[in-house]
Amino acid sequence: MSNETPESLLNDVKKLPGLPGVYRFFDEAGQILYVGKAKDLKKRVNSYFQRNLSSPRIERMVTRIRSLETTVTRTETEALILENNLIKELSPPFNILFRDDKSYPYLALTLNEEFPRIFITRRSKRKGVAYFGPFAHAWALRTTFDVLLKLFPVRSCTDANFERAKRIKRPCLLGDIGKCAAPCVERISAAEHLKLAKEMQKFISDGSIQGRTARMNWPGYCCGSPNGLWLGNPEELYKLMLPFHKAGYQLAMHTNGDEAIEAGVDIYRRLLEAHPRFDHRHRLEHVQMATDAMFRKIKTLGICVNLFANHLYFWGDTHRHDTMGPAKARHLDAVGTAVRMNIPHSIHSDAPVTPLAPLFTMWCAVNRVTSTGHVLGEAERISALDALKAMTIGSAYLLHCDDEYGSIEVGKFADFAVLDADPCAVDPMEIKDISVLATVLGGVVHSNAQ
Repeated sequence: MSNETPESLLNDVKKLPGLPGVYRFFDEAGQILYVGKAKDLKKRVNSYFQRNLSSPRIERMVTRIRSLETTVTRTETEALILENNLIKELSPPFNILFRDDKSYPYLALTLNEEFPRIFITRRSKRKGVAYFGPFAHAWALRTTFDVLLKLFPVRSCTDANFERAKRIKRPCLLGDIGKCAAPCVERISAAEHLKLAKEMQKFISDGSIQGRTARMNWPGYCCGSPNGLWLGNPEELYKLMLPFHKAGYQLAMHTNGDEAIEAGVDIYRRLLEAHPRFDHRHRLEHVQMATDAMFRKIKTLGICVNLFANHLYFWGDTHRHDTMGPAKARHLDAVGTAVRMNIPHSIHSDAPVTPLAPLFTMWCAVNRVTSTGHVLGEAERISALDALKAMTIGSAYLLHCDDEYGSIEVGKFADFAVLDADPCAVDPMEIKDISVLATVLGGVVHSNAQ
């Protein structure tokens, strides 16, 4: 075999974009040699074919390269995560990093303990522990970890510290500052603590549509862009979710593109066939490109959907012109279909991706107006009352807390907002401009008066 780099390969390198992404080198037989990431694909890949290479190992690899493939990503961080996943999947012979799963930290949750524990780890995976990640930046994981403990104060201490706290009947500092529910001193029961842990999961399938990392069915993206990324391989997601499903947890899965939604519905189908459950309320998050056929399967399986209504305003024009085309865009975030089929649903902003403003989210679902004023899929508009239900009792149902929140009824918490106008009585285009005069929380009135 000649050690000369083929001219066709060098021409392919010249055509690469100066964008972040992942590259893969192959030998003459089409076998994978190496997977790498780049902030600038053109500069990085071109550097391999210069005269002064950094090591004999790289020189040996370059003499064997006969073809390459690339995947463009939105950011360098996304490229880094994809690189990590591909190396684990393909085991390229010239990669020496990431082989033992220790390069990036994971968030872990024990499933095999009476009191589940959440913690950060870089160690090899153990049976009975669910792992989420990898995270590209340790600081991002620690920030996520801190937020999770505030929202879901599950224990994070070691078994030794947990037993010590039980023995002396005194919780640790996290229990005192509200970042642990302190089951060690019976502030909550084992069943209540388990419920907290069950509310913590969200599994990620694909990326974003506007970033062209969501997975799409044929014909794919406009203008010939390659298909998006499996941020979670469907088969691996099924295996990861199965123990949570069997243990009675509620599951939530991030799905944007129609191929990812299709895969997500199939994962839930397999879980329910393997271990049937009543009133599971498993969720699909975003569900932006679901077709009518997918919604029918969703209804049959008892799946709930949380639709990204704000996306219609912020990216509706981008999708009808640049990513999926006008036909599919008219069915984007099809809240109207969910209402007509009586599928349990809510609507959301995905903050901080778009601003957290419930009345604006309602406005988006009711009017379906893009940032340029185009009405995107008039048939998917819903009434103001349906939007109000989706934001309140619908959201509470999806969170398994509709027995406590979501509507003003005897036996529920009487927490509510006071508006300066009735969303069901004003012009639909004025819903987003309604002001909140006050909120009532725990019987205390909090006025918004300046």
